[in-house]
Amino acid sequence: MFRAFHLVEATCLLLYFYTPMGDSTSLETLIRYVVLPFLIISGFYMWKGHLLWAAKRR
Repeated sequence: MFRAFHLVEATCLLLYFYTPMGDSTSLETLIRYVVLPFLIISGFYMWKGHLLWAAKRR
């Protein structure tokens, strides 16, 4: 599930960089405060999530 969200948000970030809509302030705010933090969190979760589950089980 996190991979799907991660891919969707990465696509949003690519659209922000490679389309003329990148000049929109509302899109810039959405990317900066919603998409980018969740993209980082989901990336770390996919990378080190197994350690969180192992610590939770103990």
